[in-house]
Amino acid sequence: MATVQIEGKNVTLPDDVVKAGPDAIRAVLASNGFPGVEKAEIKIVGGKEGAPAIVKVSPRAQDKGADLELRSAECGVRSRGTEDFIDALASAPEYVNPAIALAAEAFQAEAQGDVDFIERVVRSGQLERAVAEGEREGAEVMRLLAEMGHVVPGSSKTVPVGF
Repeated sequence: MATVQIEGKNVTLPDDVVKAGPDAIRAVLASNGFPGVEKAEIKIVGGKEGAPAIVKVSPRAQDKGADLELRSAECGVRSRGTEDFIDALASAPEYVNPAIALAAEAFQAEAQGDVDFIERVVRSGQLERAVAEGEREGAEVMRLLAEMGHVVPGSSKTVPVGF
């Protein structure tokens, strides 16, 4: 088995994949949650005379936004480029979280001098429904992020150097 050093992690790959060359390594890593490997520099060290191979994968520098990828978990579509991204946003169904919409209404009511708006919303149960929908949406976003292989955000117990 060969050791691959990528994104600060060590991953093992079968020797036959490494012997097949950089394109085979890219294909295997890309299909296993490392999408940035397609343009990365790959160096194979060792692997001769019984020594295990070490593969070093280094991302190549690129301009910001040079390779935007849009992945849709619902329809499995992968598109590239700013125009595709904008088209996908334009065609997305319109949806506003009810809690955000209710907050906007509250600000507007306050600006118009409607001091009883919040009290009416609380009595009607609209506030509880909006908050519950917002929490459901947040939970669904976290579930989709985890399903896509992204790390779910969380607080840190350490402070990074420089902060």
